[in-house]
Amino acid sequence: MLADNLFKRIIDGKISAKIIHDDDLCLAFHDIGPQAPVHVLIIPKKVIPTHDALTPEDGPLIGHLHLVAVNLAQELGLAEGYRL
Repeated sequence: MLADNLFKRIIDGKISAKIIHDDDLCLAFHDIGPQAPVHVLIIPKKVIPTHDALTPEDGPLIGHLHLVAVNLAQELGLAEGYRL
């Protein structure tokens, strides 16, 4: 189930998305059903099914996701206020 979920299909290019960031570790794109004027999803390319599945080795990945969020907030003009 997790090997072929919606996010995996977006990462693999099987489902289109308005991608605004793509690197070796994560992908960021605009949500198709936004709950705010700017609603961006930042997802790891590594499958992590739940927060409880995180390991100490995932620390650098989680840090990277946060740095991408900060950079995207600045690029999108949201640096003064946004939610993660």
